[in-house]
Amino acid sequence: MKFSLATAVSFIVAGAGFVNAAPSEAMANSNDTMAAAPYGINLGETFNNVVAWVDGQSKCNNVVVAAKNTNPCNIPFSLNGNTFKIQGCGGPLWITQGSGNSFWANCGSFSEGDACGVHTTYHCL
Repeated sequence: MKFSLATAVSFIVAGAGFVNAAPSEAMANSNDTMAAAPYGINLGETFNNVVAWVDGQSKCNNVVVAAKNTNPCNIPFSLNGNTFKIQGCGGPLWITQGSGNSFWANCGSFSEGDACGVHTTYHCL
């Protein structure tokens, strides 16, 4: 059976919807199915710290994750009554939630205007 280029591309595009963008390590540690995070988390830096805050809220409401120039991965921090950890240091970042490290969101590089002494580096949603 012969396929045209358009048919082959259609199969590839249709199959792309089945590809899981979550890091395999995050999913290996979770029995949860993938769902959109209820809110995004932004990561950034102050003069001395790596900080996090809820996307859409003021950067002034940030919490310290770790000292700047140290590894911020696997250090618990709390936002909106939930505990999170940054994962994937040394490669693509993602956020896990709770003691079971359930996948929360993938992170991508992000830049926006500085405020409250915070420079945004990642957006996780």
